[in-house]
Amino acid sequence: MNGIRKTLTSIVAVFMLTPAIVTAPLEGGSGCADAADATVVVAMNPDAEPSPASYENQPYPEVVTGSDRILRTLMTFNRDLARMRVTSKQLELLDGTNGYADPAGHKSLWNITLNGADGTNNIFATATFDGERGNLIRFNWHDESWKSDNYPSKALANRQASSFLRLLCGEQFDKYRLSGGDITSYTGSGDGQGNERKYYFRTVQFQRLINGIPLLNSGWTIDVDANGRVINAYNNDPVIIDETCFPFPEGIKTAEEVSALTDRWLQLRLTYMPADFSTAFSQTTKAKLVYGVDFFLIDAKTGEPVPSSSPPRETIRFQGADNWVIRDQKDARNWMKEVAHLNSDNLEISVQAIPDDASTKKQILYSGSKGNSAGAGVGDLQDTHAADANIQISLMVDSETGKVTNFYVMKNGIDDKREQRITAAQARSQLIKFLSMVFGKGEHQVDVQQYLPIEPPEWVDRARLPQGIANANIDYNYSVNRRHQGVQDWSNISVMIDGETGTVQAFSHQSPELTDRPDPSKAISLDKAKQLFLQKVQPPQLIYEWPEFYGQRSPQAHLRYMISPAQPILGIDAITGEAFQVK
Repeated sequence: MNGIRKTLTSIVAVFMLTPAIVTAPLEGGSGCADAADATVVVAMNPDAEPSPASYENQPYPEVVTGSDRILRTLMTFNRDLARMRVTSKQLELLDGTNGYADPAGHKSLWNITLNGADGTNNIFATATFDGERGNLIRFNWHDESWKSDNYPSKALANRQASSFLRLLCGEQFDKYRLSGGDITSYTGSGDGQGNERKYYFRTVQFQRLINGIPLLNSGWTIDVDANGRVINAYNNDPVIIDETCFPFPEGIKTAEEVSALTDRWLQLRLTYMPADFSTAFSQTTKAKLVYGVDFFLIDAKTGEPVPSSSPPRETIRFQGADNWVIRDQKDARNWMKEVAHLNSDNLEISVQAIPDDASTKKQILYSGSKGNSAGAGVGDLQDTHAADANIQISLMVDSETGKVTNFYVMKNGIDDKREQRITAAQARSQLIKFLSMVFGKGEHQVDVQQYLPIEPPEWVDRARLPQGIANANIDYNYSVNRRHQGVQDWSNISVMIDGETGTVQAFSHQSPELTDRPDPSKAISLDKAKQLFLQKVQPPQLIYEWPEFYGQRSPQAHLRYMISPAQPILGIDAITGEAFQVK
C-alpha cells in the first residue's frame, strides 16, 4: 500500500510542476468545468479559439493546464495509466516548411510521452494535443507484457469506446454518432527466430455530425483490445468547422432513388487476393479470386458517381530482360549502375542482415551515401544538380532469391532547384525498361496507374500553400499490379521516376507471390456478383464531403451518398458467391 501511495504521490508531483489549472473557458469557447471529485473531466472543446498569448518553444498556458487535465481524466479511465510517469513534453510546429500542411488544420502539436515507472521503454504511452486549443488529437498506449489473443466482442468494444469518448468529450459527445461498421485488426511482431506474436483488437468509429449528417473523414477512431483497454484513439475533425458552409438536404434524391441507379455507380473487377490476410506475407499464401469493389461517392442531387481522384488503369504488355540476382556488394553496385542509372563506382556500400518478422522474409540491406563531390547521373540521363546533392542510397534484397524488394535514393539540398525535364512518355518508357529488368525474362502483363500532381482548386489561396509544393510534384509516381491469367493481382508495386533526371528514385515490392490461383473461367458472372454484393450493403448513407487541399477548405461542402457494407467486406468470392472479408 505504501508503494502505491508513493507512486500516486510522484504522479501528483509531476502535475504540480505545471501552472495552476484554469477553469475559465478559452477565448471563444463554451467553457469546461472539472467534476468535484476530479474523476470525470469535461475538457474537450474543439471549437475554442486559441489564446492571443504565446510563448517560445511551449504552447499557451491554457494548453499546458488543459492537456494535464485531460491526461488525468485518461488515468481515471484506466488506473494502469496512472502508474506511468511523464518523461517528455514537446511542442511540434506544423508551419509548412517541409511541404506539409495538416489536413485538419492544426498549426502545432503538444506531445506528451509517458513511460513505465521502472524507466524502461517496454511500456509507453503518447498523448498528442492541438498546440493552440489543447484538445486531444491522438492517444496511443503500448505494453509488451499485454496479451490479446482474440478479438474483443463488438459489444465490449463499443461499450468501452463509448465510455472513453463520453468521459473525454462530456457534452460534446452528442456531436458524434457510433458508426455501424465493424473492423477487426491485429498487430504482429517476431523475434527473428520464426516466433510470431499477434495482438488482436477491434476498431470502433464515431462519425462527426453536422445538421445530423456525418462529415466524411471526420470523427473518432478508437481501438479496443480483448481486455477492454483503449490502446489507440485518433480524432481527425477539422480544427475549425464553419457550419454555414454546409447546405441543408434540400432538392436531393432519396436513398431509395440512389439504390435504383446502381448501374451508374457500382463497379466490380476480378482480382486475386490472399485467401487469408493473416498470412498474406507468407510464401505459401493461397490466392482467392474475388470481385473487388471500387467505391465511389454519389452526387446526392444527380445520383451520378463523383469523379474519383484515383487515376485510370492502363494495361501494358512487355518482354522481360535478364534476371538480376544480387548476392554481394559487387552485384549491388552493378545493379545501381545498370538498372537505376546511378554512378556507384566509388560508393562505399555497407551490408546489413535484416531478420524476418511477421510481415517480411529475411532480407539484406545494401546502403551507402555520397557527399557533395559525387555525381549521380550516367549515360544519357540528366542529373544537372547532382553535384550539389548529398545522396543516400538503400537497396533491400530477399536473402533467399537475391531479388530486389525495395530501392530508394534520397538527394538532399536540391529541392529548391529542381524542374521537370522528363516528359511523361520518357518516364513511361523508363518505367517499362525498369520493370523488365526487375521481373526477368518472359512476357509480362501489368496494370499501371500514374499518380499525377493535383492542381490546386480555384478556391485555394496559393500564397498560403506550404513551401516546396511547386517542386514537390515534378516526379512521376506509378502504382503497378501484375496480371495473371488476365486477372489483376492484389500485390502493389510502387515506382517513382525522377522528373528531372529520368532515374528510378524509389521502388517497393515486398509482398510475395500468391499460390494456387483459381481459374478465372470458373467465376460467376459480373451481374450475379453485383446482385450478391448489393444484398450485403447497407442503404446509401447521406454524408457531407468538405474538400480539403493542404489544410485549406472549400467554401462549400457537398451532399453525397456513400455505399458501405454492413460488414468490412472487400468483395464477392468469384467462385462461391460468398462475401469476402478480412478475418
